[in-house]
Amino acid sequence: MHVDMNSYFATLLQQETPYLRGKPVVVVKDIGRTCVIACSKEAKRIGVKTGMSLADAKKRTQNLYVVPVNFPMFLDCTKKLYKMWKELAPNPEIFSMDEVFLDMNTIPTRVKYKSEKELGFFIQQNVKRTLGEWVTCNVGIGPTRLLAKILGEISEKGSVCSILWTDRLPLLADVLFVDVCGVGRALAKKLACFGVYTPLQIPFLGKETLISYFGSFWAEELLKISNGEDPSFLQRILAEPKERSVGRTTTGFSLCSDRQEILRVFFALCCEVMKKSRALHLYGRTVFFFMMGRTQSAHHRITCTSAITSTKTLFEFAQQWVQSLHAIFPVIRWGVYLSNTQKDLPPSLFPSQDEKHEQIERVLDQLQSKYGSRVLRYAIDFSPTLPDEEVTGFFGEKRIHLQDV
Repeated sequence: MHVDMNSYFATLLQQETPYLRGKPVVVVKDIGRTCVIACSKEAKRIGVKTGMSLADAKKRTQNLYVVPVNFPMFLDCTKKLYKMWKELAPNPEIFSMDEVFLDMNTIPTRVKYKSEKELGFFIQQNVKRTLGEWVTCNVGIGPTRLLAKILGEISEKGSVCSILWTDRLPLLADVLFVDVCGVGRALAKKLACFGVYTPLQIPFLGKETLISYFGSFWAEELLKISNGEDPSFLQRILAEPKERSVGRTTTGFSLCSDRQEILRVFFALCCEVMKKSRALHLYGRTVFFFMMGRTQSAHHRITCTSAITSTKTLFEFAQQWVQSLHAIFPVIRWGVYLSNTQKDLPPSLFPSQDEKHEQIERVLDQLQSKYGSRVLRYAIDFSPTLPDEEVTGFFGEKRIHLQDV
């Protein structure tokens, strides 16, 4: 079973503000931002899409409602959803922030319902009770994750649909690649050169042609998709990913030429990178900083003999680099990355200053998690305010944000 929330960000904002319900709403990261990061069902009907510029979106209608994102509310709602999924099934497969796969064979309450569709309606009602009456979701039920997801994608918003394995071929013959998970734009464009626009057309190319033009891996994946089977990435949703680096980037509202302000942003990013590093028990020896302006950019990389474990040490590298620059160009984008990583660190008999700092920061993490990231902060001159923590891309790291649910 695949459950997909309809226009998640925008619908939650409409639920919170009844005046916005039924109106075309677009969500931006903050006032002054010009990229649409989410849009309501009403906005989608008039051609507004995620990733579109605000100027292009406003061309679709003069009555467009632009609302800044509310990440704390989204995180709270997502935690409520995740708790609900866990109560329904022991191991919910979180595919994205607003999508989940549930194994119907492990749902204890299934025996209470006459049919799979009835269970789907129960889930929809549960979502409304949990998040509000305006929040809807699609429920797709199928023998494989791929078929269930396709069904949910193409069905009417707020619907419950099911499909049997024996009925899959007409669906695979009609659905376009834009609604098929795993086939991106580039791959769909390449397939279109062969006159292939739907999954069921793929086998007509022949396996040798597929291998010749797409490689052996994608040849196998495409053949699985053409038969309605789950491709590899849908089979390993619960698999632990192999982290190679921990990073954070941010884009400012305007160009910044003040050295202290540039360092303030770097300090905020260093705080978040190390917080994520501690949560993942992942520590790196190589650090990479970059900053970009309108026409200029600069970067700095350094590899240490031992793993970096404290924000203080990480920020000192950024501070030394920025202060060593003779001239500062106007900066709009910053980035900090830790790589060359290893899981956990062996305990030390005599803790270093860095390890002592890390212990203090772990306590700080717990307090911020309980009372909010703004309650306790580092006493540093140029950090009166810090940028909000990363929550995009499914909150930056879903295992960090959902581990306490």
